[in-house]
Amino acid sequence: MRWIVISLFSLFIACNNDKVEQVDHPMSGDGFYSNLKTKVETSARPQSMGLGVLRYDKDEHDFGTITEGEFVTHVFTYTNVGEGPLSITDIESRCGCTIPKWTRKPILPGEKGEIEVVFDSRKRTEKQSKAIIVYTNGQPYKTALVIRAYVEPKEK
Repeated sequence: MRWIVISLFSLFIACNNDKVEQVDHPMSGDGFYSNLKTKVETSARPQSMGLGVLRYDKDEHDFGTITEGEFVTHVFTYTNVGEGPLSITDIESRCGCTIPKWTRKPILPGEKGEIEVVFDSRKRTEKQSKAIIVYTNGQPYKTALVIRAYVEPKEK
């Protein structure tokens, strides 16, 4: 009986222990990059249940200085470090200037997948920073990728 109570209590704590962590960019002191990327992890689904676990090789990319009107592309790679298949269920781009494409098939444990992000710098100048929200069927269920660029105005 005691074992059942302890198990139920542990399950209750695990299901109510969602963590939301603000991730700041190293240059966030000037306020430009702050609040762009929020990482949400849930412990409600323990890894032992055979879920996929997403781990990015890199979750930010800076294109450096580009000229207004350029289309630039970066491919983010990730690995499934979990015990079960991992699928990206959706990617949300809050700006029409960022176009994501991703691996649609489930990624098996140990395999890699890709998310390609194209940034359209037309009608955008100076500091640009965009977040892409990635949803999965595994852990974490929601993450963010950030792209940045400094866009120099096109000479007229």
